[in-house]
Formats: sequence, C-alpha cells, structure tokens
Amino acid sequence: MKGHDNFIRAALEANDEATALYFVSVAEQLEETHRQCKIDRIVASMYLPAGVLKDGTLFLPLQVDYLVWSAEVARLFTDFTKKVVIPEHCKKAEVRVLGDLSPRAKSELSQIGVVVSIDPP
Repeated sequence: MKGHDNFIRAALEANDEATALYFVSVAEQLEETHRQCKIDRIVASMYLPAGVLKDGTLFLPLQVDYLVWSAEVARLFTDFTKKVVIPEHCKKAEVRVLGDLSPRAKSELSQIGVVVSIDPP
C-alpha cells in the first residue's frame, strides 16, 4: 500500500506514550477499514494519518475523548483540507471519531463537507 512508509516515519517521531498509542490506534483502524473497503494509499500529513479509499474517500480516524469546536480545531481542519484533501484529489472526507464530539463540532464539520461517524469508546 502506498504511503505506509510515511506513516511509519511519522509514528517514529512520537516522543511520548500518548502519541505512540495514538499511532497504534490509527494503524488498527486503518487496517480494519482496509479489510472492509480497501485503502489505496495512506497519507500522514500534519500528524493526522488518514487513508484514501479506492473510491476517493479520505478516511480520517480521530481518537478523542470529546471534540469541541474552537478556532484551533477550525484552523486544523481548514489546513488539513488545503494540504491533504485537495492535493490528494479526494472526492469526500469521512472522519470517524472514537469518542464523542459537541453538536457544534459535528455541525461545523458537516458544513465544510465532512461526513462524521461516531464510535463510542
């Protein structure tokens, strides 16, 4: 699969246990998704590793306890769209949240065209 080397390089930069566990969790989710939908390539930009499915969907697993919308989160997703979604020619983006998110965060993500699914921890 293309891009796995970039994922490994990003994971090797983890300098604490929480970050290392984040990469392990993302790897597990990408593997599970690949078994079901076949990931064409992995993108590991901006420390938000994601998979691009064969149908052009960007799949971003996001492990958070509770995501609230803030200026920083808005900037992160705007930058992610500009630096990853557009250059990778993704047709749509799906964020799978392992945890929960505020109603506003869900609304704001939907407004920028992101499909949100929630998997409670």
